[in-house]
Amino acid sequence: MAYTGIAVVSVASTSQAASALLSSCPIQLPLLERLKAAYRTMSYARLTGEIYARTDIPHPLRISLEEGPFFPGSLETMTLGIRILLSTSLNFGAEMFPDFADLREDDKWTIVVNFLYRFRHFEGCYRSNVHFKSDDDKNFSSYAGWVTPELNRDIWKPASPSGDASGALKYLERRDMFKHLRDMRQAVARFAPCHEEFLAIMVLMFFDELHNVDAIIPIGAIYRATVLRELHAFYRDALKMENYAARMGELMILMQKQRDFKENFEALRLFNVVPADNFIYTLQKE
Repeated sequence: MAYTGIAVVSVASTSQAASALLSSCPIQLPLLERLKAAYRTMSYARLTGEIYARTDIPHPLRISLEEGPFFPGSLETMTLGIRILLSTSLNFGAEMFPDFADLREDDKWTIVVNFLYRFRHFEGCYRSNVHFKSDDDKNFSSYAGWVTPELNRDIWKPASPSGDASGALKYLERRDMFKHLRDMRQAVARFAPCHEEFLAIMVLMFFDELHNVDAIIPIGAIYRATVLRELHAFYRDALKMENYAARMGELMILMQKQRDFKENFEALRLFNVVPADNFIYTLQKE
C-alpha cells in the first residue's frame, strides 16, 4: 500500500519530532496533552476488556497497546467492543470535559451513541493503517478484533434455523460494504493524520451533529473551538507550517466522510442473521 503526497509526508514524517518538541518548548496545548493521556487510558481499558472476555487470556505482561494481542473478530466480539466503547466514552467525556458531568443522562447517552457512529470506523481505519500496513483488507472491527472479507463470510451466522446467512452476505456484497471499508481506510491513509490530528478529530466527532439538543450545543461549541485553536497552534508553532489552511480543510473533509454502517443491521435482522435482542441492533432502534 503506497500513498504519496507532499503534505502527507510532511505532517506524518514530523509527528514524532513535533511531539518531542511539545514536551521541550513552551507551546501551550493543554487540551491535546490531556487527550493523549485520556485516549491511552480509554484504549487500554477497551483492549483488556475484550481480551479478558476470551478463553485464551495471555499473561498481563504480554498485553500492550502496541502488540495487543489482536485476534480474528466475530459478531460477539464486535458487540462486546461496542458496549465497552460506549462505557469508556462516558468516562472519557466526564474526565475530559467538565461540563459533560452536568448534563442529563439522556443527553450524555445521545452524545456517546452519536460518537460511536462517527468515531468507530475512523479509529479502526487509523489503527489498521498502523498495525496492518501490508494488508488493505484487514480492518479492526473492535479495539482488539479484526476482520477480513473472507472472515466476514463466517461472521454472519443465522440467529435461528430460518436465518439466511447467504442472503445477508449477498446483500452486503451488493452494497459494496467491503469495498467501502477499503476506500475509507485508504482515504485515512492518504491524509495520514499524525496523533495530534487524530485526537483533534476525536473531539470534533464527540460533539458533532448534535444540533437538536439545546443543552449540548454550547458545550460542544466551546470544546470544538478549543481543539481547533490548539490545532492551529500545533501546525504553526510545532510543525512550523506556513500555510496549513489546506491541511485543515482536508481534515474536515475526511471527518465528514466517516460513517458507520448502522443501516445494515436492519437488513441483517430481516435476514434473521442478527437476533432481535442484539445490542447493536437495539441500539440503533433507540
